[in-house]
Amino acid sequence: MNIVLNVTETERWSVLTQCIEGEFCLAEEIESEKGNGTYVLNDVCQVSFIEEILSSENIETVIVFYQQAEYYLAEKIRNGVELIYASEEWMGSLCQLTLLQKKNRTRIKLYNIEQALGEIPVLKNSLNSFGISVLNEHESEVSERDIYFLCACQFVLQTDEFKNFNRFMQAVSYPFKASNRIKIDVEKLIRFLEKNKGLIRGMEQENRLISKQIVRSHKCIEERIFMLRDENRKYKKLLLDNDKLKDLYDSLNEKSEEMVRERIDLLSKLKTVETENSLLIKQLQNVQNEIEAIFFNKENNNSVHQKVGNECSKIDFKKSFLIKEYKLSILEEEVKALKKSYIWKVTKPLRLLRKIIFSKKTKFRDSESVEAILLSDLFDSEWYLAQYPDVADSKINPAEHYLRFGAVEHRLPSQLFDGDRYIEKYPDVAGSGMNPLLHYIKFGENEGRSIPKK
Repeated sequence: MNIVLNVTETERWSVLTQCIEGEFCLAEEIESEKGNGTYVLNDVCQVSFIEEILSSENIETVIVFYQQAEYYLAEKIRNGVELIYASEEWMGSLCQLTLLQKKNRTRIKLYNIEQALGEIPVLKNSLNSFGISVLNEHESEVSERDIYFLCACQFVLQTDEFKNFNRFMQAVSYPFKASNRIKIDVEKLIRFLEKNKGLIRGMEQENRLISKQIVRSHKCIEERIFMLRDENRKYKKLLLDNDKLKDLYDSLNEKSEEMVRERIDLLSKLKTVETENSLLIKQLQNVQNEIEAIFFNKENNNSVHQKVGNECSKIDFKKSFLIKEYKLSILEEEVKALKKSYIWKVTKPLRLLRKIIFSKKTKFRDSESVEAILLSDLFDSEWYLAQYPDVADSKINPAEHYLRFGAVEHRLPSQLFDGDRYIEKYPDVAGSGMNPLLHYIKFGENEGRSIPKK
């Protein structure tokens, strides 16, 4: 599909469309067309519309016609539009068009309407290459050269921006034989003015107004040029910054790729470590279970051995106690025999004297308490003698020693009972003055009191 359109509002477009063969329609109707022919748009199109239709792959070529500056400004002035607005409108529209054509050189073709109307055969040969037909019978019209056109030409010559941009448009458009330079028949223009002397004064006033507009437009254009130059400098700076940002982005992108690769490697290593860690945890749990089992068995064995040792020591002590009782009975018989003898009767006064001398000394006679401590599981006689060698050296019974002296001296009857802590926990025991282990044996166990350990 080929699209033929115009971007400048001019009466010459209606003249040119009579030469081109194709489907005539409006810009808003082109979206519904899906054929492969040539479509000629009657209305004036904006550059944004061209950019929009280029997004369709169905459109092969867009033929864009524009009017040269002098002709465009002359028509606008003739129709009462101020020169400054007309010049800004023409310049803004064509600047956008050239930027778009630069991006799409193969699909956008630019044509000067004035040159095309002046050389129809050349236009025909050019458009035929795109499959667009042009009529030969049409004769180009010669535009009238009036004072408005002369003012427009003078404005373009005085404004470097327009003069240079005209040359640029000539370079990017289709090359016709005729150049964009305009030759004005001055003699014809003078004869026209002589015939219309009555209009000269009014035209002179209008010319002065136009001259003022030209000056004002020239100043506005110069201001706009300065603004465009500033924007151009800012744009160049932005381009430099953009290049720097692009380089930075590329470097960051490379670093991010490296980081992604490193992250993937770390994740794989982490998975390996996690699997190894889980295996180690399982092994550690098994080892802990084995240690706990061994420790539990050892504790049980120790407690059993300790109980057996305590029982054996008690049995040994009972045996020694029985032996001592047996020896004591023999001694008692010997004492009885001694008391019946002559010597015992003779030494009676001495015994009385000894009784008087040592009457203040008392012996410890609490065999029931000693026996209760001795038979308790919380008293370990062997441990007591091994822990306190001075008791073993004194040759006193360990249970009697603990009952009389050991608790007061803060000694322990065994590893299973702490008398100081028992008294600390139960102040009523301390107030009674009773041995802590004897109190627990007689009263504390039945009262549900706890055994404080070392």
